[in-house]
Formats: sequence, C-alpha cells, structure tokens
Amino acid sequence: MGNELKFDADTVDRISAAGPGGSGRARLIRAALTVLTIVGLSGCAPAHDQAPRMQYAEAEAELADLLTAIAATVPGEWKITDAGARSCALQGSTGAQVTKLRLGPGVTDGQQEATAAVIEKLLIDAGFPPVRRDRTPTGAPVVIELNYPGEGADDTGFYVSVQIGTAGTTALGQSRCGEGDANQINEDRRASEEG
Repeated sequence: MGNELKFDADTVDRISAAGPGGSGRARLIRAALTVLTIVGLSGCAPAHDQAPRMQYAEAEAELADLLTAIAATVPGEWKITDAGARSCALQGSTGAQVTKLRLGPGVTDGQQEATAAVIEKLLIDAGFPPVRRDRTPTGAPVVIELNYPGEGADDTGFYVSVQIGTAGTTALGQSRCGEGDANQINEDRRASEEG
C-alpha cells in the first residue's frame, strides 16, 4: 500500500531508554507487547485448547504493535506491506489471521550487534524469546536473524522473524488465529478502501 513509518534517532532513544514505566507512546508500545501471544508463519498451527480466543482485529493489532516497536529500533523509513486476511484453524472452527512485512534501512556493521541486542530484549521482555542465527551469504556481510519461535509457528499460529543486515532490516510476522471470516474481512477492507 506504500505506507511508511519514520523513526528518527530521538524516537528510538526515547523508546529504548523509557524503561519499564516510560511515558507516552513508549509506554503504550510496551503495554501492547506484554499482552502479545505470538503465533506462526506456516499457516495457522493446530488450535490450542487453552489459548485465549480473540477477535481477528485484536490479533492483527497485536502483530502491528510488535512490528512497530521493532521498526522503532532502527531509525529511518520503513515500507509497510500487509497481506489480506486468510483462513486458519481456530479451536474447532475457522478463524482468520494476517501476515505483515516491514522493510527498513540497513544497519552498519558496528551497530548490528547493538540493534540485535535491543530487539532480542524487546522480544524476551514481551515473552517471546527468539532463536538467534548469524547467516553469512557468500561474499556478503553477516545478517543477524531473530526468530520466535525457532521454527514454524507457535501453537496459536503466531510467528515473527527479524533480519538485521547492512543492506536492510526486515520484520515479518503472522498474527495468531483470531475469530473472524477471512473472506468477509477482505471484502470489508476492499469496500472501505474504495469508498
């Protein structure tokens, strides 16, 4: 859709330094992160009987808030790419979930470790300890990858993957499976964009 987020160095510093209490937007982002329950990218995983049910809009907002917080750790312009809703298995019925992608600027070699540490702490504090992988494509600088869960999706269908490299930073996630009809959600969205 061509949407962009811009985070300058001051915004990143305020969110990073706000601590547990923080103020304003930083506190709002932290509160949203503590509520998140992360789901996976391989399509909705089998329904989990003890997972709380939520509406699709809530699940979509959770993912959007997490990706916004991740993007805030790297100053610059971020391109927003969101897919339409798709069907998933939800505790004996059919629900809906969405995949969202954020494409941001690269991070210098000297800042990759620090940026990865901030994002890793953000995910751990939110209850989603990532698995770290350092990849070195042939002839290219190291790309640090943080994934929750380590592979696939968790039992609510949630997944998040962050790649931090000198050429760019990406944050990809899939919401947990929420109550809703994917076809109706997509129709409603198209109608609101047209009208």
